[in-house]
Amino acid sequence: MGSLTKHDPKCMIKFRNASLVSHIYKALKSVGVQVITGALGYRSGQIKHWFDEVIVNHEWEVTNSLYTLNLALEHCEGSDLIVSYSDIFFEETALTVLQKAIQNNGEFPAILASSDWQDHWKARFVDPLADAEDLKVDPEGFVTQLGQKLPELDSSGLQYMGIIFLPEKMIKVVQKHINELSEFDRRHKDLTWFFNRLIKENNFKLKAVVYSGFWAEFDSVNDLEYYSSIEFNA
Repeated sequence: MGSLTKHDPKCMIKFRNASLVSHIYKALKSVGVQVITGALGYRSGQIKHWFDEVIVNHEWEVTNSLYTLNLALEHCEGSDLIVSYSDIFFEETALTVLQKAIQNNGEFPAILASSDWQDHWKARFVDPLADAEDLKVDPEGFVTQLGQKLPELDSSGLQYMGIIFLPEKMIKVVQKHINELSEFDRRHKDLTWFFNRLIKENNFKLKAVVYSGFWAEFDSVNDLEYYSSIEFNA
């Protein structure tokens, strides 16, 4: 993100007149999340005031998202958990959709999956397939594959949004599987790799909750310019 993140974490990028972290915080509070814990790394001191509790990954430069999640899970027992990436924007309705799905079938872990992403990828990238990852589901809506490169764009395809629901009873199960990995994998793999491995090797049940509303991820200055132009032209 160049100069935008030279002095601030990416979640401090301004979109819709507020930082990404403030949007996420408000969305979580809107659906009744009582304690919001920040799993922080780069320049953590500048954003810790946004959170009720803070966990710092002091090895953020040499570890990946799975390692950070494992640190966070050690402090998040005793209640259901919603995990959100911090470099994304989603409207409060996304969590309302997730909440309704949890109320109907909350025994399984779940992820939010966007059905309205392909036009955005076509606008953001010369080759949309360079960044797009697959998300395949079975007839019952359980994920069968996650995070692999797409061979082609599929009009029926979904995209993982970076939001995960873990019921309380599954937190220790997820921790167990993380701790069974090699030290290299625990430190260097990301969340999509981990959950795809669980699905493939352990028959892990992960529900895909489909969301058709607006969602954005920010990986470059061009992304910020693109998504901002959509807002201003709406």
